[in-house]
Amino acid sequence: MDNLRRSGRISGAKAWLGTALALKPLLSVDDGKLVLVQRVRTVSNATAVMIDRVCQLVGDRPAALAVHHVADPAAANDVAAALAERLPACEPAMVTAMGPVLALHVGAGAVGVCVDVGASPPA
Repeated sequence: MDNLRRSGRISGAKAWLGTALALKPLLSVDDGKLVLVQRVRTVSNATAVMIDRVCQLVGDRPAALAVHHVADPAAANDVAAALAERLPACEPAMVTAMGPVLALHVGAGAVGVCVDVGASPPA
């Protein structure tokens, strides 16, 4: 929450309240803008909701997946393993460090998934 507050994405009051209630924001990048999708309590619930949203978006179609993280490769590998189990039509997700611009806004420990539905696997 502190990184979102410092980058001007949320107010100080929202950051304080979110920290006090242990809220974890689920964010999306829509048309190049960082958007709040949902607030969830605890990291494990946020991870489960994120995986469910990806599975709902992909369905039974093939898709290219990438899991990005900020200083937490273990959590990213866990998300990639869960996606591989739940989305057998997809190639295993690529796991990489998040780019510096998004990492600056979300902070250490963040994990995100990029999805390209209908993409053919790389040659």
